[in-house]
Amino acid sequence: MTLWEWFGIAILAVVLGSYLLMLVAIFADIFRDHELGGLGKAAWVLGLVLFPVLGALVYLIARGDSMGRRQASRHVVG
Repeated sequence: MTLWEWFGIAILAVVLGSYLLMLVAIFADIFRDHELGGLGKAAWVLGLVLFPVLGALVYLIARGDSMGRRQASRHVVG
């Protein structure tokens, strides 16, 4: 293998790892959100399973702001 092939594999591994961590964070946010009902949770999970990249992008656009607020409220010291 050449150096460029190793470099390509390393870049691919970083991108795949980042994507998997993002999916875990999205699934955790879906199931921690008490305002989202069961049907909404099922729809988001189904969308993420059937269309992973598009579903993650739509979720982050549609609910990314509230996702950040929920994450920040969990880490408030006081």
